Amino acid sequence: MRGRQDGRWDQVANGPLELLHPSDVGARSHQAMSLEPRIDPREKFAHWRFEAPARYGFTALGLMAPATPNKACEDAPPIFSYLKDSNATSLLAGVFDGMGGAGSKIVETPSGASVTQAYLASRVIRDVYEHLWWASGASNLSPAVVTNELSRALESVKQRLGNSATSRLMGSMVKEFPSTLATVQCRSEGRDAWHVHAQWAGDSRVYILTSLRGLQQVSIDDVDEQDPLEQVRGDYRLRNVVSASSAFKVSTSDIYIDQPALVLLATDGLFHSLPTPGSLEYIILSSMQNSESETAIRLTRLARQVANDDVSFVLLALGFDKFEEIKLAFRVRFAKLETSGYRKLLSMTPGEDETIALANSLWGRERQNYVELMGL
Repeated sequence: MRGRQDGRWDQVANGPLELLHPSDVGARSHQAMSLEPRIDPREKFAHWRFEAPARYGFTALGLMAPATPNKACEDAPPIFSYLKDSNATSLLAGVFDGMGGAGSKIVETPSGASVTQAYLASRVIRDVYEHLWWASGASNLSPAVVTNELSRALESVKQRLGNSATSRLMGSMVKEFPSTLATVQCRSEGRDAWHVHAQWAGDSRVYILTSLRGLQQVSIDDVDEQDPLEQVRGDYRLRNVVSASSAFKVSTSDIYIDQPALVLLATDGLFHSLPTPGSLEYIILSSMQNSESETAIRLTRLARQVANDDVSFVLLALGFDKFEEIKLAFRVRFAKLETSGYRKLLSMTPGEDETIALANSLWGRERQNYVELMGL
């Protein structure tokens, strides 16, 4: 059994958009299963929920939202694809954040739509990843193959459309078709045993959340500042992003999970400007006390109110058959966070001495577990 997330995601971002001819990113070699997103007509965001049959051992949730309801979303629709055979379950998930500042040049697509290079880049990169994964037979993709194919695809787009681009910005900050990415390729190795292969470039992130260790960041942002607390407090220039302007690197990490776990992928609209890195754990677990629709609404509002940014997000619940099981498995963990001060912290005025003092205290408690998988 195979399937992929598809559907009318771009209804939340200026309507359906034919990007490029399939030959530009490779013809899809699999039979698609449409997973229609639910479009919220008021908030203008899209979300989906997928519950696999029990023998598959996972469920999933996804979200895509522009910074404001009537603005184009330069984040691409997140990837969610799976393959179940007699030996194992394989998953692919990914988020892609078109960099609207550096990639603000306007291009006209073959369908006649005028979009930014950032908007187009995130979607081309998404399609390349998905094609490569299916073409490989749902095997882990090497970073060398990914880098080569992304470079080739973006250079092709640049040659076709780049000369027609218009922009008011000048200087070294401008890049051709720039985007960040964060992906995971997961393969089951038993009921609650999974191999997770993470890849990223820029500041889109991969996390793992377990009831025992809490939230742990896997990816490492491509910025000069390496302290995770300072990263969420400041706005640092990315020194590595996927683009057609220069060489880039796709970083990797391999994690083995032997217990039910949540694998989270998010663009920076979800976590930047939070008081501590671990605040995201409390926000996610508190949101999930309600339905998946309410979870999507709360995360969308967080991105808009705190970061004022587009957001895309995927939650892969490995070892869980139903969304409701997640709340039960994390009830003790959530109660601990509830009483430790996170509710108070998130209600306080940012930047004040009292807020900073409480944030520093909570970060002192969460740091050791949070950075463990980063090797810091």
